[in-house]
Amino acid sequence: MWVSIVLIFILAGIMALGILFKYINPLKTRWYVVLCSFVGWYLAFLSPLLMPLDIVSTFRSEKDFLYINQNVLIVIWWIIYILQFGLCYLIFPIVQTYSIVGDFTFIRKLIRSIKRNVIFYGTLIMLLIIFFILFWFFKGDELITSGQEYFGFALTLSNAWGLILAIGLMGNGYIMYIYDTIRTFTNKLELRKNICDVGLCNIRMTESKKVLEEQIKVIKGYDEIINEEDPLRPYVNKCVNDIKRYYNEKYETSPSNKVKNNYTELAISNEKLQDSLRKIIRDEKLYEKTITKTKQLFLIENETDIPELIQEIPKIKYYYYKYGRWFTNIFKTLLILIFWIFIIQPELTMIGKLKTINPTINITSSLLNNDLSGWVGVETLIILSLMIFFAFSSFINIEMISFFRITKHQLSDSYSIIFAGNYLSRVGPALAMNFIHMINFTSNQYSNIQTQTAFQIVNKGMEKVPFFGRNSFNDTFPMCIFCIMVLSALFIGIDYRKVFNFVVGLLNYIFSCVDGIGIDEIIYTSENESYKKGVLLIKKRLLDDSKNLPESESKRNYRKSVMSIHWRVNKNGYELHNDDEELV
Repeated sequence: MWVSIVLIFILAGIMALGILFKYINPLKTRWYVVLCSFVGWYLAFLSPLLMPLDIVSTFRSEKDFLYINQNVLIVIWWIIYILQFGLCYLIFPIVQTYSIVGDFTFIRKLIRSIKRNVIFYGTLIMLLIIFFILFWFFKGDELITSGQEYFGFALTLSNAWGLILAIGLMGNGYIMYIYDTIRTFTNKLELRKNICDVGLCNIRMTESKKVLEEQIKVIKGYDEIINEEDPLRPYVNKCVNDIKRYYNEKYETSPSNKVKNNYTELAISNEKLQDSLRKIIRDEKLYEKTITKTKQLFLIENETDIPELIQEIPKIKYYYYKYGRWFTNIFKTLLILIFWIFIIQPELTMIGKLKTINPTINITSSLLNNDLSGWVGVETLIILSLMIFFAFSSFINIEMISFFRITKHQLSDSYSIIFAGNYLSRVGPALAMNFIHMINFTSNQYSNIQTQTAFQIVNKGMEKVPFFGRNSFNDTFPMCIFCIMVLSALFIGIDYRKVFNFVVGLLNYIFSCVDGIGIDEIIYTSENESYKKGVLLIKKRLLDDSKNLPESESKRNYRKSVMSIHWRVNKNGYELHNDDEELV
């Protein structure tokens, strides 16, 4: 029994560490950020790994290697819920804001981070009141009739946000994964996508530099008015050193703004400065990576023109883009089909007679009725792993407000790192619950079930809670995930950032009332604008690469291939624009 528990805990730790090293650099990140994100991701992976053992232990004997005593499992599930609730609502929000506030001492940073979370906790209280009213409306006179229902209500609150996230992240993740697969299906399609990304990165980098220049003027203003004896001088020196570390020349030549000798305003200015520095450093790195990848794709598409430059592409990448892509495409397509057949379709067939065509229910029922509970554990692990994959895939590609600062394959600052751990830890138990509902794990469906799983025993108080009880959950969840998928598909053609910028405007007003800090709006750029800018930039870089090569027929063919990249097509076909002529 203990061997299987230890193995599960070790495996969850390995997975969390793997993600930690993939998306951040733990050795160069503050220890409390690494610790919080590790715990958050650990909890996110522990639930999907523990659920299969819970199901298997329901049917296996005590002598079985995978068997875990149900009382032990109940204790573990309770520990997971208590940790998740405490961390997500008490620790993580404070640490998130603590990592980005501009104050200079521990106490002041802690006070400001608590103050910054006033809105968060105020929103939670409002939602709690609304939820309790709905609970009272559905329950009527039998509001809370026993102590067990208090636990049920508390668990409902704990799972509610996780279930909402699970609906949104899985539905959006599935649609966006299909969209991303289509956009990168061939080298030509991926080349166009990367050219768009080059233009978008450049536009954002330009905007970030403008914001940074304004912050440099503010800090230089403090540098000029605060003398060496002033208590604020060490804080000003820190800000100046942070700027000079990256932009010494820009600081020396920059004019200054008029400022007041005030600690609060200096702290807010420092926060804005640090935010600007993070963004511009991230944007510069992302821009260079995108440029490099775009050049490689273009050279492979036109490798017969100038083979000298092909040699600069690493062999692994060359063979992947030439041949390996098709294996990846087959794998992605299979993943999309498997997710639809065994997760999305079962989600949409929870209701009534539709359960008879639910493939996951039929497979699970067949395995259990044939005493193959071990394979049910494997099935559970695969399905929950796919759920986690698409939820995480959606999460790292979400672009709502720049405060999240999440880019593909890179969590660029402490706030984003803890944010990821915080929200993903809420998804794990919610997905475990979703799986139990999805396969309709009741004695009516499976004839040989004599008892419930430990997870069901812990959550049995939720069955009487509106929306989250079995009947209402099975009726509502499919409709919600379907709506999310439809909205995600619509948002591909409708730029949602304009809508979010309106919401951000309202949030900025609220934040300014509390702490004087606002949330940046998303830099809106259409795909056509991004592609036009990207075409000009990549043409210039590609032409520059060929300048040192000797004049030859292959070089001329190469330059013709470069100039054949156009950003607009008219009725007469491709044409050379004035912007292009400047590059020739």
